This record gives sequence, structure tokens and C-alpha cells, in this order.
Amino acid sequence: MSETTADVSNNCRCKEQLKNNCRHQQQLQTSETTADVRNNCRRQQQLQTSETTADVRNNCRRQQQLQTSGTTSDVSNNCRRQEQLQTSGTTAEQLQTSDTNADVRNNCRRQEQLQTSATTADVRNNCRRQKQLQTSATTADVRNNCRRQQQLQNNCRRQQQLQTSGTTAEQLQTSETTADIRNNCRRQKQLQTSGTTADVRNNCRRQEQLQTSGTTADTSGTTADVRNNCRRQEQLLTSGTTADVRNNCRRQEQLQTSGTTADVRNNCRRQEQLQTSGTTADVRNNCRTTADVKNNCRRQEQLQTSASTADVRNNCRHQQQLQTSETTADVRNNCRRQQQLQMSETTADARNNCRRQEQLQMSETTADVSNNCRCKEQLKNNCRHQQQLQTSETTADVRNNCRRQQQLQTSETTADVRNNCRRQQQLQTSGTTADVSNNCRRQEQLQTSGTTAEQLQTSDTNADVRNNCRRQEQLQTSATTADVRNNCKRQKQLQTSATTADVRNNCRRQQQLQNNCRRQQQLQTSGTTAEQLQTSETTADVRNNCRRQKQLQTSGTTADVRNNCRRQEQLKNNCRRQKQLLTSATTADVRNNCRRQKQLQTSGTTADVRKNCRRQEQLQTSGTTADVRNNCRRQEQLQTSGTTADVRNNCRTTADVKNNCRRQEQLQTSATTADEQLLTSGTTADVRNNCRRQEQLQTSGTTAEQLQTSATTADVRNNCRRQHQLQTSGTTADISNNCRRQQQLLTSGTTADVSNNCRCQKQLQTPGTTADVRNNCRCQKQLQTSATTADVRNNCRRKEQLKNNCRHQQQLQTNNCRRQQQLQTSGTTADVRNNCRRQKQLLTSETTADVSNNCRRQQQLQNNCRLQQQLQNNCRRQTQIQTSETTADVRNNCRRQQQLLTSGTTADVRNNCRRQKQLLTSETTADVSNNCRTTADVSNNCRRQEQLQNNCRRQQQLQTSGTTADVRNNCRSQQQLQNNCRRQQQLQTSGTTAEQLQTSATTANVRNNCRHQEQLQTSETTANVRNNCRRQEQLQTSETTADVRNNCRRQEQLQTSGTTADVSSHGCTNVGARFKIQM
Repeated sequence: MSETTADVSNNCRCKEQLKNNCRHQQQLQTSETTADVRNNCRRQQQLQTSETTADVRNNCRRQQQLQTSGTTSDVSNNCRRQEQLQTSGTTAEQLQTSDTNADVRNNCRRQEQLQTSATTADVRNNCRRQKQLQTSATTADVRNNCRRQQQLQNNCRRQQQLQTSGTTAEQLQTSETTADIRNNCRRQKQLQTSGTTADVRNNCRRQEQLQTSGTTADTSGTTADVRNNCRRQEQLLTSGTTADVRNNCRRQEQLQTSGTTADVRNNCRRQEQLQTSGTTADVRNNCRTTADVKNNCRRQEQLQTSASTADVRNNCRHQQQLQTSETTADVRNNCRRQQQLQMSETTADARNNCRRQEQLQMSETTADVSNNCRCKEQLKNNCRHQQQLQTSETTADVRNNCRRQQQLQTSETTADVRNNCRRQQQLQTSGTTADVSNNCRRQEQLQTSGTTAEQLQTSDTNADVRNNCRRQEQLQTSATTADVRNNCKRQKQLQTSATTADVRNNCRRQQQLQNNCRRQQQLQTSGTTAEQLQTSETTADVRNNCRRQKQLQTSGTTADVRNNCRRQEQLKNNCRRQKQLLTSATTADVRNNCRRQKQLQTSGTTADVRKNCRRQEQLQTSGTTADVRNNCRRQEQLQTSGTTADVRNNCRTTADVKNNCRRQEQLQTSATTADEQLLTSGTTADVRNNCRRQEQLQTSGTTAEQLQTSATTADVRNNCRRQHQLQTSGTTADISNNCRRQQQLLTSGTTADVSNNCRCQKQLQTPGTTADVRNNCRCQKQLQTSATTADVRNNCRRKEQLKNNCRHQQQLQTNNCRRQQQLQTSGTTADVRNNCRRQKQLLTSETTADVSNNCRRQQQLQNNCRLQQQLQNNCRRQTQIQTSETTADVRNNCRRQQQLLTSGTTADVRNNCRRQKQLLTSETTADVSNNCRTTADVSNNCRRQEQLQNNCRRQQQLQTSGTTADVRNNCRSQQQLQNNCRRQQQLQTSGTTAEQLQTSATTANVRNNCRHQEQLQTSETTANVRNNCRRQEQLQTSETTADVRNNCRRQEQLQTSGTTADVSSHGCTNVGARFKIQM
């Protein structure tokens, strides 16, 4: 092994395979048009060229530009030039050699450039150049969505080309500092070696092993954990030994062994091509430039040749090949050679960004389907023929990267659907629990309303806007609860299942996904390719990690931009026109970054307000733990289930969330609708991500107070807490995943579980079961109290550091990033996940428990959550939240793992969140992956805290910087994000390109992991910035309410910047200017 442990994880493929993946990158780059290659790879080069610090986060972008900058370029999840990292002794070294930190985050960045950068390339979730990282003496933490770098060489694309650029990957890796490779990929081996279940992380799961196992996903003692978004599938499959492919897989050991940390973040792709392209291909979370990406950067030339913007969605793969294969076509994030994957009869690795779930499904065991996975066949309708999806009374659920939820739901077993999607059907068929995660839910089917999904799609005007799209209105209109989640999934159907179907982020039935990303040939060959996707009269559902933005854009209607997406038109006021949403009598569960709060509240039924909204009460009322997860799930149904309803990231109670879900006033005005209703409920009103009625909370003494005054606990979650209130409190407001008031939660006699980005784990702990404390915040104390070191991750830092972090660390320690004690007190291990994992197991390991995404060394964190005063804005009076008797465990990219845990099998909780317990229980060190990084490395949603100060943003820098270097969780430096969301200028310059995206009179919803916020912002309507961040400034500048959502926004910069410094999902800062400059 390399001195360093280069965990090569998900979204890593044999380079040969990847050669086709992100095929000829040169072509990608050569393309005049702007193929916006998004999540899961952006050409980082352009980003890197930028002098400012582009923090590249989740669903990240080419770091090169970021890296070239003297400032820190944060390169995150899902992918990096693995080969270069590997091949170059200096590669990963370069990554780390950088004086500054190039944080490479989610969804992969061009690591090469990152490495070359003097700054530290932090490589996070979903993949990083593992090899270089590995070769580096320093610790290259390679995480989720990492693939064999050799494979990745082509994956992020023609790495050679990337490599050829001395500055490109080299810059990325040259950084001496830590290249932390994070979320969506951890060294699964350790996890796997454990007798316990190998936790499959976000954007990454060991599909085969899970499949092969009759019961336990990780049957092999040495099991090669194949995670989402890539693993060297062949190698994993072929290897008898444990080919530990992590969630975007990284050999954590190697990573850890390294002196420095190469933080690789979430789902990130070669941004360069994006930049070079004249047109804008909007690629979403775990998305790839579709036109370009069509083969997942497949035959980029073909993509490029298309003059129009062929938006290739979720990690776009050459679907035809996938589809054609009778065998299991393992469709990976960043596409792997499907043929090879398919060739394997046994292992159908369903990874992030689509895997052939069928094989997984075939397995008796629980096939953990991970992020950015889609059932290809089903996805054929997703986004293939949407009409068909729509026509279906039952299945017309167009999901974030579409999942046939029906199949998922029909299963009595729990289908664990992970982030960026898994083929839920197979999972569901499994007796085990299906975890439904972030950025993904079959909303309509969940909704049960035959007309629901139909309505969703039938509307000419309505592009199905979910969190990752759901047509909120229709969802709401439905008598049933239309649970709109972040990346939105109608949990009901899942919930109807006796078991808990956990649906994760960016999950889709792969079968469906066959068209999702989608029958690339069709997309490519047809000038109307993307057009075909959208030609449907019905709503073109744009999903997370990929929506055909063009059609959405071209449509007069609002192009709904998803991942952490919302129906923009409706959402326009952040969900917009809350009034309309509210008016609905039915309980439209408005989720991530917007839900019809009023309706939810007014509805006699439980209006589950999820991502950025969940009715915690219903969740909580359940005897079991209602885990509120990332990107929202309709927890009600889940909750009604005896099992634990896991609620995920970027979920917030909408009533509360209305303001960030907006027109807080309206929310406020409504006695019932206001948080009061949520609060008044004996149950916990969970206030979630990207969404709190800040005004109400702030202006009204009772507002945030109401949230907390509720006997129940109003859990205020990720990227969004009334920080002010928190701040005003003498106590330390803990800001977790970019926000949580930990103290208040802690102060509460009951434990207000602060989940997404913090929950008071105590309550979770109080149950005999393990309360999993997840994303961005866990009561680390309990974890810590454990003899072993409780690694507190995302937005969890070494407590000592945390002491400084979000301040009065003592209070924070007790509160910020979670009262670990309670978690610990639990017989089970509370795993703290996305952007936070229970590091205990990791900690127990001699090696350093990697505190990952949204976990940083607390010293850094000192800036992160920064002076609580700053955080005060990004943190809501947790007291109110905490005062609640009940505990609403809300996670960001993190779900209540208990239910999963309770399951005989290990339900892996994904998107940026997994139940680490099982991992923890393992004697071995459970590497907590997604959005969990080594502590030394302060990674996604938490970068050097100084940088990250506001919501894990280096707020100072962002603010002080002319440009905004947005550091997010699933946040990116705005400049880079400009390209990440994507060369915004290019998007902008192209009248049709970004314009199409935003030209819609309605609000072009900017989706998770960044959308071009500026264009959205230009819209008269409010461009809702959603989970995992949006360009806040522009939103702010807008007369309408600029909702700043999950995983923070560069608040100050956004505000201070005359230009729109959008801090979006991966933020986009100073887009116009940046792009011009970049152009």
C-alpha cells in the first residue's frame, strides 16, 4: 500500500472503463457549446483557473480553476482524476502540497488540477482521484463515489488530458495540505471486515456484496464493499479479497495513513469541459453535463457535437448499452463501462448515479442502492418517456432521477433507497428495510393519488418540481399527503409498506434510469434528444443530478430545478406563492426547501414538512423513531409505519420553513399555518433544512420560540436555523450542517434531536434503540464519552476544536454536534452521518476517525458555525427546537438510522448519511463516509473553518473576497460554481442555455448542488435556492424573498455583493462577473 491510504471508492472505475466515462474529455472540452457537466464531475480546470477560492463542494466541479487560485479550492465529492492522483507521486501529494486547502467535494472534482494547486485540494464525497491521493505520503482520504482511479482516469475524463495540463490536476494535488476525500465513499473495507453490515454510503454502495449476501449486504468478511458511484466493479467483483470500494469508495486506511488528508468531496466532475463549452449544459446533483455527459461524459464528442444543449441527466450513462445488456448492467455514477459491469453476471453494482438495480433486486438480500442510482428500465421513462411515467396512474412518479416508487413501495420489505438513487424495487423486494433517502422519492405513487403523479406530469406548465422535483401543487392538491421531499419522494407508498422503505437521495429505479441519463443514444442522436425528454406535454420532471434543463427552460412554465429542488413556480416565494401552496386544504407535504406549509399545517392529516419541513409530530408520534432525512421524505407514511420513519436531509417543517419556503409573513399570519401549528402540536414540529421562517422566528419573539415552545421538539435542521435567535441566546448556538443551535437542543430536558446539521441526540439516545445522529451535527459527547473516540463528523468536529467552533464549545460540545453522550448511552451506536457520522468505530480505530463532510477540525470549525453570532443567522434558536418534549431526529443527509439499524439487515442510510451503527458495532473501524471526513481534514460543509465560517463557508473569505468562495455542504465556491452551476456566464451568455433554464417566467428552481442562481435570480420571481445551497445573494437582491437554503449560502457575501454572489448548491458566486472573467 501507499504510505498514504488511498481509499479508492465509488465512482472510480477502471480507467479503461472510464475512458468511455467522461469520454474523450478533450472532446468535452473542445465543445463550443456549454456542456455543463455537473455533479459527478465538472471540468475543474476552468474553475481552478480562477484566482479566487472556489470552494467546490457536494456535487462538485472542476477544481482546477479553484486550485489555480492562491486561495483554497475545496474539491469535493464524487470523483477526481484518479489516475493522475494515483500516477503522480505528487498528484495526491500535490493535492495536499497546496499551502491552502483545495477542498474537493461532493461529486468529484478534477483532482489533477486540485492537486497541482498550491492550495489544499480537499477531495470529498463521491470520488476522488484515489491513486494520486494514495501515492501521496499525505493522507488522501478518498471517499464516496470514488473509483479505481485508473478507471477514473477516463471518468473525469480522459485523465490523460487532464493530466497533461500541468496546472490542471497537478494544481489540485500539488497542495501540501490535506486532500480529504469524503462523502460518498469511505474506506469500506474496515466496515466490511467487520462482522456487522458494511455501511453503504451516499453515492456509493457495495451493490454486489449486498446483493450476493442472502441477508447481510456485506457478507464477505473481507467483502469488497462496492459502494455507490463506482467501484472498480470488475475488480471488486473479481476480487475474492475485499476490494473495498467505498461510497465513492476510498480505502480509508490508506487515506488515513497518509500524513495529510486529501479530502475528496461529493460528486464532482471535470468542470473544465463545462467551462470550455459555449453552451450551458445544466447538470444536476450527481449530474453530469448531459449533452456532454450523455454517456456520463460518454462519448463527449457526440454530446458536444450537439449544438443544442442536450441535458444529460443523472450521471448520464450511455443508457443504450446499459439497457441492451441482459445481464446486470451496473450503471455507475459517472458511468462505468457498463458493458464490463454488465458482463458480470453476479455483481450488479448499482451505484450512485444509476446502477442496474435489477440484479440488486434479484438478490434476496437487501440491495443497497445508492446515490445517483436509477432503475434504468424505469428511468427509461425517467426521464424517459415522462409521458409514460405520467400516464401511469400508479407509477407516474417522476423522481429525482426518477424511481418507480410503486415497485419500491409495493415491496413489503424495506427498500433501502439511497442517495442518488437506488433501484428501489429490488431493495424493496428484499425483506430488509428499504431506506429511502435524499433527493429521491416517488412522490406521486407515494401520494397514492392516481391523478397525483399524472397531474404532476399532465400540467403543461408545471415542470414536475420536486425536491428533485415534485409538482408541489399537485402533490398538495392531492387529498392524500403529497410528500414532497428534497429530491422529493413520496414516502407514503414506501411507508405503506409494512417495513420502512428508505428512499435516498438521488435515487431512482435504474430500470427507469435506463432512460434516465437516458437512452443516451436517443438523447444524443435526436436533435430533440433532451427535447424528447421534455417533449412530453406533461411536466418534464427534472431530477436531481440531472435534469434536462433545456426543455424545462424552454418551457414557459417554471423549469423546476431539483436536487433539493422545488417546484419553482409554486415555490416561487420559496415554494413560491406560499399562499397558493397554503390554500390547499389537503396536506401537501412540502419538503425540501419548500412545502406547502400551510396546507401541511392546515391539513387535519399530518402535513409532513420535510426537507425543510417535516411534521415531526407524525414522525415522532410513531412509537418508532421517525427519522427525518435528507432532502425530505414524507415521513408521515414512514412514521405511521411501526418501523422508524427515516427523514432525511434538507427536510424542514414547511410551516416553519415557509420562510425558506417563503413568505414567512404568510406563514406567520396563519395562526395554524405558522410554526405555531407545528409547535402547538404535542408532537415535534421538525423544522428542517433550508427553511425556517426566519423572519417569523426572528421577528416574532414567539416565532422561533413557537418552534421551540412546542411541548414537542421543533427540530431545526440543516442549512437553516434561526441563527439569530440561537445567537441571541447567551448559550452557544451550534450551527451544524451549516446550522444548528445545539445548545438549545441540549438544554431541552428532552433531547431535541438535531439532525440535519445537527440534532440533539439525547432524545434519540434516550430510546433503547440507537438514535443515529447524523448530518452536520451530532451530540458528540455521547459518542465521545464512549471509550472509543466518537468521531463527530459533518459539522462535527473534535470537540476541543468545537469548543471554539460555534461557540462556547462547552455548550457546543454538549450541544453542537451533538450530545454524543446520549447517543452513546444508547445501547446501540448512534451513527452520526451525513456530514456527520458516528465516528466512534472509526475512532476506536487507532487511525484517526475521519471527521468528514461538514466535519472539520473544530479549530477550523471555530470559523465554521462561526462566531455563533455569524452562525446565529444560520442557526435558529435551538432552544425552541429543544424545548419540545419529543425528539424529532432530523438529519441532513442523515437519517434516523435506528429503524435501519433495528432491521435485521443493515439498512444503509445514504445521502450524506448512513447509519454508522452497524459499522460502528463492527470491531473494525467503521469508516463513516458520506460527508464524514477525517478530522484533520475539514471538508465538505466545513472547510478550514475560517473559510467555512458561515455555514461552513469561509465566510470571511467569501465575504471579504470580491468573489465568493462558497464553501458548502454540497456547496461550492461560487465562482467555480458559476461553472459548477455552470459557467454561469456561459449559461447566462447563451440566450438559450442558461436563459432557457431561467427564461421561464416561472422561477427556474435552482437545484441541489447548485444551480445557476443568477439566472434564476434574474427572474422576477424569487429563485428559490435549495438544498445544498443556492446563490443567495441574487436571491436576496431579488425583490422577492431570496430563500437561502440548505447547506448554507454565502450569506454575507451574497448580501454584501453588489453583484449576485449566489451561494448555491455548491453555490454560484458573482456569477455574471465570474463567468465573464472566466469566459
